[in-house]
Amino acid sequence: MFPTKWQTAIMTTLRERGRCTISELAQHLNVSDETVRRHTRALVEEGRLVRAHGAVALPLAQAEPPFSRRLSERTEIERRIGRAVAGQIQDGQTVMLDGGSTTTFVAEALLERRGLTVVTNALEIARTLLGRREHRVYLAGGAFRADIGAAVGPEALALIEQFRADVAILSIGAIDATDGLMDFDLDEARVARAMIDA
Repeated sequence: MFPTKWQTAIMTTLRERGRCTISELAQHLNVSDETVRRHTRALVEEGRLVRAHGAVALPLAQAEPPFSRRLSERTEIERRIGRAVAGQIQDGQTVMLDGGSTTTFVAEALLERRGLTVVTNALEIARTLLGRREHRVYLAGGAFRADIGAAVGPEALALIEQFRADVAILSIGAIDATDGLMDFDLDEARVARAMIDA
């Protein structure tokens, strides 16, 4: 079943804020408590939300911290990963970077390279590399989501599909022995798949 616009808004709000009461969601979305109840009820029945002490929240398996918080956590480890990954990139290559805290630190480390063609859906990555060290930056458009700091949707996929890259650098949520690379969000997974294919 496709989510309604209110269900999408509720899910986005919960990704940004964490657990919320019905009243908090209603106030944030500027709708009635009953509208929120109706839409969260369906999400709970589908297993996309859980009830938690008078509020609703994402199930733990779906709960990824907001992008802004992930950028400020474990920064030294993220910088070391970024430098290690950037060390594998050669000047002049075409590189795809999806949105994520780790790939943002990779972009920072790529300032040591020159003349890259960078394709990304992440605003922070584009901002870091734009106009520096002869890099050419292509920013995929589409529905921009604050919770992930990146654009997703068919418009983003269409731009990515126009390129063939030497390397795709992805920020993933997990690795499963059977299913391979996994992510918290279907839209982000689609962008990653398009980058892998390109």
